[in-house]
Amino acid sequence: MTINQAIRATGALLAITVLPAILGCAPPTDYDTAALASGDPEVGAAIYAFECASCHGVNGEGSAAGTPLVGEVATMTDDKIWWVIAYGADGMPSYPELTDDDVGDLIAFMRATF
Repeated sequence: MTINQAIRATGALLAITVLPAILGCAPPTDYDTAALASGDPEVGAAIYAFECASCHGVNGEGSAAGTPLVGEVATMTDDKIWWVIAYGADGMPSYPELTDDDVGDLIAFMRATF
């Protein structure tokens, strides 16, 4: 991991964990936990290709526009991944149009792949 990637990852972690505490709110957990737990990695692969690969790379290697996911996904909880997708972080836009089922499928794909 380069220093730039480490700084971006630290910024994302702070945005997810520390900022809500400073602002007096916790990350919402108003999602369907069953949907996150029962994701379909094949469906997630199609969503990833359409929504994520242009920035995070086809193989999760990252690009100038998005951080690498290889190795990073394993360090994040499903809650954190959901938060980043739903609300965005560290330059990543939010994707409120994705349903909990979509996010569950994405998480299943990313956990199986990265």
